[in-house]
Amino acid sequence: MFWIFKSATAFNQNLGSWNVVNVTTMSSMFDSSGLTRTNYDPILLGWSAQNVKTGVTFHAGSAKYSQSAAVLAARSTLTTAVASGGKGWTITDGGGEAVAPSAPTSVSGTAGNAEVSLSWAAPSDTGGSAITDYIVQYKLSSDSTWSTFSDGTSTNTTATVTSLTNGSSYDFQVAAKNTAGTSTFTQTSSSITPT
Repeated sequence: MFWIFKSATAFNQNLGSWNVVNVTTMSSMFDSSGLTRTNYDPILLGWSAQNVKTGVTFHAGSAKYSQSAAVLAARSTLTTAVASGGKGWTITDGGGEAVAPSAPTSVSGTAGNAEVSLSWAAPSDTGGSAITDYIVQYKLSSDSTWSTFSDGTSTNTTATVTSLTNGSSYDFQVAAKNTAGTSTFTQTSSSITPT
């Protein structure tokens, strides 16, 4: 399969479902192709899950892979030496690239006087870049519009949202941010009413 997509600048497809268990060389396969991270990541994920041959030379051209935990693990499965349980592949590509982190988990809150103290667990996957901030949002449970709580820039996994109305029910959500982007939001499992 060597040179199959070499210089195919318009080529940008996910080939992760291709059966490559009998392939022995993929030298220059994607050299000078248009393969992007969006399609290179699933290739690494899909091929690492197959019982592929060991010692394969694979050139992905200048395609970059995301530094998410899943993609790093897949690439490691392919490149780790056979003696250490890997496939012993030699992969040439454009290197890793940070991506947005996964979402924080276990968002919970405790009601106080006109405030709610929130806590959460940091994302399990930082996307290859350190968490730089958490975005905390809140809304009245009866509303559909979220407001962002301004607590400055912080990597603390706690925040106290103030100036709330006692007796009113609120929903809260938190997202993680790194240099590459912002995660999806994770909400509290139930509404919280300050007392």
